[in-house]
Amino acid sequence: MKRIMLVLLMILCLAIILCTASADGISSKQSKEMVLAEAEAAYPDWTVSAAASYGTGRYHDSPAVYVEVLLFRAEESTLRMKWLTALANPLWEGKDVEWLEVESVPVPLSDSAAARFAAMEPERLTDYNFCWLSEEAMSGCADFMLRDGESWVSLGVFEDTLIGAVRDSEGRKGIRIAVWDGTVFSEVIASPMWEKSWSLNEYHSRGDFLELLVDDGEFGVSRCNDGVWRLSHVNNGLGIYTFTDGYMRDETNGMGDCSNDYWHYGRMTLPLDLETLDIDSLPWRGTELVALLDAEGWACVRKSNTPVYSAPGGDIIAYGYARLAGTIVSEEDSWVCLQIGSEACGMQVWFSRDALAFGAETEEIRCGFPDYWCGEWKNDLTTVLNNHLIGLDIPFQDSPSGGPYAETAWLIAQMMDGSYLVEVNEDIVQTIPAEAFTKILPPDEYCPAYDFELKDEEWETLWSDSNEQDYYPGEE
Repeated sequence: MKRIMLVLLMILCLAIILCTASADGISSKQSKEMVLAEAEAAYPDWTVSAAASYGTGRYHDSPAVYVEVLLFRAEESTLRMKWLTALANPLWEGKDVEWLEVESVPVPLSDSAAARFAAMEPERLTDYNFCWLSEEAMSGCADFMLRDGESWVSLGVFEDTLIGAVRDSEGRKGIRIAVWDGTVFSEVIASPMWEKSWSLNEYHSRGDFLELLVDDGEFGVSRCNDGVWRLSHVNNGLGIYTFTDGYMRDETNGMGDCSNDYWHYGRMTLPLDLETLDIDSLPWRGTELVALLDAEGWACVRKSNTPVYSAPGGDIIAYGYARLAGTIVSEEDSWVCLQIGSEACGMQVWFSRDALAFGAETEEIRCGFPDYWCGEWKNDLTTVLNNHLIGLDIPFQDSPSGGPYAETAWLIAQMMDGSYLVEVNEDIVQTIPAEAFTKILPPDEYCPAYDFELKDEEWETLWSDSNEQDYYPGEE
């Protein structure tokens, strides 16, 4: 009942923000009309296609009301779109509006499409959002991205890319991405044409991320820092798995801030790049995905209280906890050197060979990292890291949107003086005194994804066409 009342209260508050008049008696609807009038005056060569208003935060003593406006212009066989965002509140005070403006890439139009745009009602440009063209609008747009016999299923227009789903004459579908370098479209990225039935979720897809709905699950494809589009996650309805260069991460139950039990070490042996990605053969289950990882070159500590050495047979500098993991740098007789964290900010340490599990054996080791308490966890952890980590050019922030963020901070070993060796974001490895933490707690309990708990026959029954019931282990 308390949860229901809380939800109702949140809905009521949102309604108040969006619909209630301001201190001067101006409603959200009137605010939108005022902003639209300003947009038409400020951009006389553009046509208003759509607008939406929403409330968030405060402006002085009133709810802050923002208005988003979609403008477009079709001329010389080219479509351009412009997205405007404005805070409406200053208009109530007779002040000028300040525009946040983003302009799209140019979209080449065929002659027939250009003629159609000239007669099209502006509100029919997009369906339910401001980026993805309607079925009526996208025909004849960006035909240079299509191969013989292909047609658009969906087409999105963004700041530096055109992104769409295409269908060929045999009914197969694939992805096309055209990259704009500021002057020309420098390349067209094409996925294979997949046999499996899928659709592009336009609600969640944008200029740097695509969500492909397949059967009862989804595949995510993201643009990485190097500009390459790669498979970023698999969500099978029971488990969510993300991919990076060195491991697969299980995010079904959160990532485990104090534990690496959710990390499956190894490089995916199937191609992840969009241009070679094969969703027809890509497995769904977490157990099957783990089996495709090549964990050669990885090792982890088998048991907690394992000595960590500065050199083969050298001084003991710490005692490591179970599943302290790293990549093998070198080996010398019965000694193994591991790189913990990144080369730039991590460290290299030595272990006795028999103290380590290698490759796929790391899957059998459960994490022994201590948990810790810092009061208001993230805020205090941010303070602890900023006070004790040395040599950071930019301090950690409390929120992922604010800058560098401590997504994970693991206590991987205890030093000889009682301080802890901490690995932050699998990058920085440094020592932090024990008194920096409010309380040190036992390791978190291991909690695997649901589909790891299912037997093969249970999995087959769960996803069979005849099964109409949702199933989670332990539920009837």
